[in-house]
Amino acid sequence: GESVTASSESDTAPTETADTFDFMAYGKQLDMWYDLDGYSLNLKGISADSTTAYLLYDVVFDEGYDCAPLEEWTDWELVVIMDALKYGETEAPITRVHRSHCELISQRDNVLSFYGMMSLSDITETLQGMTVTLDFCELYRMIPSDSEKDPEPWKDREQLSCDVQAEIAIDFPVCSEAREITLDKEFSFH
Repeated sequence: GESVTASSESDTAPTETADTFDFMAYGKQLDMWYDLDGYSLNLKGISADSTTAYLLYDVVFDEGYDCAPLEEWTDWELVVIMDALKYGETEAPITRVHRSHCELISQRDNVLSFYGMMSLSDITETLQGMTVTLDFCELYRMIPSDSEKDPEPWKDREQLSCDVQAEIAIDFPVCSEAREITLDKEFSFH
């Protein structure tokens, strides 16, 4: 039979920079600072549509911390676990599945700018009126291992702890512009 790969994933980064993006249209500017060991975390802004929240944040390393890119090492990565709660909920139901993806946009001297995205896959829900909970877990970079059989997936790893939980209310109108995609090809599955 034919092999068909369908993908709805979009890997496009925002074209606006954090300085020019208008969060007031579908979001809000934030200036939430957290002082951590070796660096500070600054949550700069959030925007959303009905199922996805987009976050811009900076990691600002302390003066004198050697955070410069290193040969063979990956970029710095900040592990973020995101969830969404309705008013009055202390825990999201298991059916409200989410996935998150964060990537480094730029590194200027000791400032790293990140873009984060959280999606709810249960489309009966909407982020409108919910509170997004962000658990920032660890900041790290590493030299990946050559072999998948290694018990550790890295040869070397530099890690800074991050124990920040931020709650951000989606108390702004979320973007409700929808795009309908029509496929003009026939697919047959066997």
